[in-house]
Amino acid sequence: LILFEIVTIYGVVLPNLDLPAAGKVAVGVVGIFAFGNLLFNYFLTSFSDAGLPPELVSPDSVDIEMTSGDEVESLQPSSPPKQCTKCSRLKPPRCHHCSLCGRCVLKMDHHCPWVNNCVGAGNYRYFCLFLLWLFLCCLFAIATMARVFLHLQSARWYRNGDVEGVDLWAWHSRKQLSFAFMIAVSISLSSLCLGGMHTYLLLTNQTTIEMGINWSRSREASRSGVLWRNPYDLGRRRNFQQVFGEHRFWCCVWMLSCSRGPDFDGLSFPTVTGAVHS
Repeated sequence: LILFEIVTIYGVVLPNLDLPAAGKVAVGVVGIFAFGNLLFNYFLTSFSDAGLPPELVSPDSVDIEMTSGDEVESLQPSSPPKQCTKCSRLKPPRCHHCSLCGRCVLKMDHHCPWVNNCVGAGNYRYFCLFLLWLFLCCLFAIATMARVFLHLQSARWYRNGDVEGVDLWAWHSRKQLSFAFMIAVSISLSSLCLGGMHTYLLLTNQTTIEMGINWSRSREASRSGVLWRNPYDLGRRRNFQQVFGEHRFWCCVWMLSCSRGPDFDGLSFPTVTGAVHS
């Protein structure tokens, strides 16, 4: 679908836009930049490792620590590291076993069929950027095709194939352009909904799996008159930086795939009361 949109815009719409040559070049460059980021993040989401936990070593030789500020406290032997019963690997906090991949994934969010890969600690940043650039590319496609699309829809067509007021290019490209326009509108709406949900999850430091669990815990706590809080929710700014690195939101550098991401291994996560370690 992405390649179909690209072929339609650059092969059908752009050469026939009512713009000067410099305007067409500018539109083409903006489109190349947007679609380049989209494809780049799509392939990184698909082929990057979502996060594989290490093998579980002997409990006697494991040094497990919890840090709170500058203090270090060693866990007692009565708190052994968790082990996955299916793949026998270490199972740190927020780690889940994916039955489709047959392995555990660090900070697993979900298994995405569209990229044929799990989304976890290793590629969640690329997945969010993929959704963002997918929405922006759809807006670019809609804005580029809207005028030509409306012109073709208002033209008078005859059953014998004659065209009044438009050329042969419009006659042969009408169905392709209409199909591409409707695809762009549909995907923009779906990516807006999915992206909105993940924006909420990102700013509250939750995964798709944890969202349902946290909602149930919050309801149970409210029934008991207790205020429950997600222990990983550090505030919107720190939650954002935990995924996109030490960047300010308004500088927009985080939108580029070449920007530096966060420095964390997916085995430990800071909490509002300290840090949780594997």
